[in-house]
Amino acid sequence: VLDEPAVRAAVHQAQEHLGGIGLLVNNAGVIEHQEADFLTTTLAETWRVIETNLRGPLTLTHAVLPDMLARGGGRVLNINSGSGHKRQDAYTGYAVSKGALARFTSQLDHQYRDAGLRVLDLAPGVVATDMTAAMPVHTTRTAWTDPEDVGAIVRAFGDGELDELSGRFVRAGVDTVAGLRRDAAAIVAADARVVRLVGLGPDDPVV
Repeated sequence: VLDEPAVRAAVHQAQEHLGGIGLLVNNAGVIEHQEADFLTTTLAETWRVIETNLRGPLTLTHAVLPDMLARGGGRVLNINSGSGHKRQDAYTGYAVSKGALARFTSQLDHQYRDAGLRVLDLAPGVVATDMTAAMPVHTTRTAWTDPEDVGAIVRAFGDGELDELSGRFVRAGVDTVAGLRRDAAAIVAADARVVRLVGLGPDDPVV
């Protein structure tokens, strides 16, 4: 996903074969090889994670978006993580990359909503994969997110059922399609599930 010419060639092939791309799911991602703090991790390792998890979605989206918008819009779903919104004792590169990805989601929504684009951040919860199985923090875990719960939200978003939540963050295993549809108006009214700087009251000049 970091090889831009290869990405653009693959996107072009998919567009030719499918007649266009209506839903892009940015799912590729990696994490540090060791559960360690920032200084214990090499800078190269931290950057490897940030570059893959952030540049990958940027590259794919940059390749897909022009044709998508030319056809009146579409949907981009970024596979994200709650780690991007929490202070972490380890996995600095992963947390930084996911926080930045959340801002990318909000940027896309802000810039292209009127052109018909809808964007969603989806945290898949903790699905049993090779990556999560190798993480010491999950060694004793017995409760895993059902992949079907993730797929249900992806399908609902692709079908346009969650368009009202564009630019926001949802989590499989906690959120359900029915619950998100029920609470969508309240989430939007509260401007919840977004990345923001919290000010010291309404008169704080910083925000």
